[in-house]
Amino acid sequence: MEIKKFDYIVYFASLAGVVFSIQKARLGKKVLLLNQVGFPGGSITENLNLEQNIPVEIKSYTMLNIIKKIKKYSNGILFQKETQVILNPEAVKFVLQDELTNSNVNLLFHIRLNKIEIKENSFIVSVVGREGELTFECENLIDASEEFSMSDLGKVGERKLQFRRYNLVTSLIANEEFLNKDYLIGKIKIDDGRYWLSLKNEEKDE
Repeated sequence: MEIKKFDYIVYFASLAGVVFSIQKARLGKKVLLLNQVGFPGGSITENLNLEQNIPVEIKSYTMLNIIKKIKKYSNGILFQKETQVILNPEAVKFVLQDELTNSNVNLLFHIRLNKIEIKENSFIVSVVGREGELTFECENLIDASEEFSMSDLGKVGERKLQFRRYNLVTSLIANEEFLNKDYLIGKIKIDDGRYWLSLKNEEKDE
């Protein structure tokens, strides 16, 4: 069976992965973007990691276009003060998917990496998904995951948990006394009256 070849294979569709993939595709490169779940965005959409700092000057046209579209999206920005913003995760999903749909990036979602092999000057990447096991070849293999997922397959280095916190958006709150608790390391009242909160977790065991 013939193995499909790409200039770049990117794993996964985090914000950085999406921007990188679109930029390379615009340069005429053949790009395959892989993702574990059915929507792009990574931790910004999966873990309510909505607090972001947007630089005053963005040099990347792709990133600038994404930020502009999120701002125009209905309730795309839940809170903004100078460069600090709270993003609407659904807006992020929609805008990133729209950008990918209108690009030449090849998409394969709902997959997991199975095996990575080095073959002379290329990589052989095996994945498992709804279609079964698929194998691809590429010149450049990019780990755009927030947790360096490829390191487990490549036996690269050792990871150690440094700290852990939980981020969430509340419902509307009648009694705000708990907002002064020590376990809160971040709190922002968003425009609709709810709160974005970040709670520290002292557990050592991941």
